[in-house]
Amino acid sequence: MGSPQILAWAAIAIGPQGPGLVEPFVDPGYGKVVWAQSPNFNQRPPGTVVDTVVLHHTAGPNLVGTVRWFANPESRVSSHFTVGKDGSIVQHVSTFARAWHAGESILLGRPNLNHYSIGIEMVNIGDGKDPWPKEQVEVVGFLIAHLRKRFPQLRYVTSHEFVAVPKGRKPDPKGFPWKSLEHLGLELIYDMSKRPEPLSEAILSAHRKRQGTSQSLEQQESNVGLGLAVPGLPAEGEAAESRFHREGSGKDTPTRSVDR
Repeated sequence: MGSPQILAWAAIAIGPQGPGLVEPFVDPGYGKVVWAQSPNFNQRPPGTVVDTVVLHHTAGPNLVGTVRWFANPESRVSSHFTVGKDGSIVQHVSTFARAWHAGESILLGRPNLNHYSIGIEMVNIGDGKDPWPKEQVEVVGFLIAHLRKRFPQLRYVTSHEFVAVPKGRKPDPKGFPWKSLEHLGLELIYDMSKRPEPLSEAILSAHRKRQGTSQSLEQQESNVGLGLAVPGLPAEGEAAESRFHREGSGKDTPTRSVDR
């Protein structure tokens, strides 16, 4: 079998658009990539420097549930990649485009990680007990290493938990073995004890003012995670939305919140 690094990079190099989801979906296998285009993306701001990778867990048990969810325009959520338990890779959004994975977020004083980050989902139910197989963790490392070739200024790998606003809004990727990525030579930012608190509201207010709104789009569309009402969903917040996903979309659908 070919090198996972080579296989991953060859697929990443496909172009800004790829084929849509083909049913029945089949996991491509260790180090192999398929493209399942998500409609949930827009363009990064002009001149954006992509320097961050954000890692997530899917909160679902398998790859196909996440692929179908990201292919659904009503989900209003996506990531650039999802890595399965066996090391399969699915690309959903071009790395040159802005995927909707981080929601209201901040890192090192910079709000809105969707602008300047690449989102990688990893299949894991997120209970802190579900294991992280060697194959999956290894391929995540391969993928990040190749993203550095495309984005030479890539410097940080962080967790959704660390960047989510407010603190505690997201727990992922729960239990991920971060030390397995130390060989990449990037700055790993995930230790919640080092997250600066309180978060500067002045920074977020200035960001929202630049966007021309008193409430940013990310805040509006991540209201589910903050326990606020979102049209079409129950008003009890993320727990209610997770239940909505399970009951409305089938047991394989990940229990992810809206995070544009």
